[in-house]
Amino acid sequence: MPVSKAYRESMFKHLSQIADISDRPMFGAISLYFDGLIFGMFDNDKLYFKIDEINQPDYESAGMTQFSPAGDGLNLMPYFEVPANVVDDLTLLTEWMNRSFEAAARKKSKKKK
Repeated sequence: MPVSKAYRESMFKHLSQIADISDRPMFGAISLYFDGLIFGMFDNDKLYFKIDEINQPDYESAGMTQFSPAGDGLNLMPYFEVPANVVDDLTLLTEWMNRSFEAAARKKSKKKK
């Protein structure tokens, strides 16, 4: 789904306060990178972070939804929407973002084995 230019610019600036990230379009969404790894994305003017079995419970307990490219709940991908209260609190956002970096790194290390 489309990501508005205003949302992309605003959120990128916000996240860039935490780490030296980059972004680029991918399949209609915007992928977010840190240290060469995809750790999140923007889609439909929402922020999603990468999850694995370690940080997924945080998103589930907050009642957040898992990313589905078609928005139909099928073909779920390992990303969850970031809660609004986390996005609005730079300290919390830093913690959640770091956990998504770690999830991305763990996934990469599993692929190497």
